[in-house]
Amino acid sequence: MKTKLLISVTLLMIASVLLSACGPKAIFKDDFSDVNSGWDRSVMESGSTDYSNGVYRMNVTGANKTIWANPYKNFTDVSVEVDATLVSGTVNNDFGLICRYKDMDNYIKAEISSDGYYGIVKKVNGEKTNLTGSYVRTALVKQGNTTNHIKLDCVGSTITFYINGTQANSFTVTELTSGDVGLIAGTYDEPDTEITFGNFVVYQP
Repeated sequence: MKTKLLISVTLLMIASVLLSACGPKAIFKDDFSDVNSGWDRSVMESGSTDYSNGVYRMNVTGANKTIWANPYKNFTDVSVEVDATLVSGTVNNDFGLICRYKDMDNYIKAEISSDGYYGIVKKVNGEKTNLTGSYVRTALVKQGNTTNHIKLDCVGSTITFYINGTQANSFTVTELTSGDVGLIAGTYDEPDTEITFGNFVVYQP
């Protein structure tokens, strides 16, 4: 009896270790090869969003404009990551990830810029708060026309942003607890920036 019990406990421990080794579970992923996977396909005065040869392309044509897109999902605690590439246009831009998106007045975004900055912003009931105080210069961002891997963890009240595998910053946000995920891109005084996104994955932490 003791031997059987010991074997059972050992097997449970092994199973637990194996499950832990598998890491977080992917609950939504998109390589953007299927143009019907649910993302916005829009043309507007400030730019356009659409699928393009296995990536998702966001083209911001105006100055001081922001566009975003969502897959129309709803999550609570998530870890979201994507590869983002500046294809053309100004490096004085910003682009990144969204979590807990309810509407245009309620969401959290974490962004980088192609000239080496990052910022984390919450918008609650239309009031925008830059959690980093302002956009912060960092060596974590690969500048210019290149690819950066970014990740945004929205787990409980803790919001954590990673740039190319390294944690950039973490904040507490209590007002927003669930919502959609998404992608975002924008310009400042200089118009025209074109960003492509690939390998979008949402994990359950």
